[in-house]
Amino acid sequence: MIVSFVITDVATGVLAAAPTAAALQFGVHVAAATAIRDGLMIAARVLVAPVGALLMALLYFDLRMRHDGSDIAAMLAALPAAPVAGAPR
Repeated sequence: MIVSFVITDVATGVLAAAPTAAALQFGVHVAAATAIRDGLMIAARVLVAPVGALLMALLYFDLRMRHDGSDIAAMLAALPAAPVAGAPR
């Protein structure tokens, strides 16, 4: 969960920092640059936040399968049946 927050915050910062710095470089008023940055941060969070939710869902299902032993049962079911000694062919 912490990793998803870090990923979201880093991606948001990267996506919003460059246009904001460019706006300030070209002499845009500080309030306008702040509005641009805030709008870009909102857009970046909307685009990046589902990745964190997806990671948490994958982690949940992975831990659930490991706890229930579903992964082992699926691997055993995929194995070919071993011949029994002494059984007719």
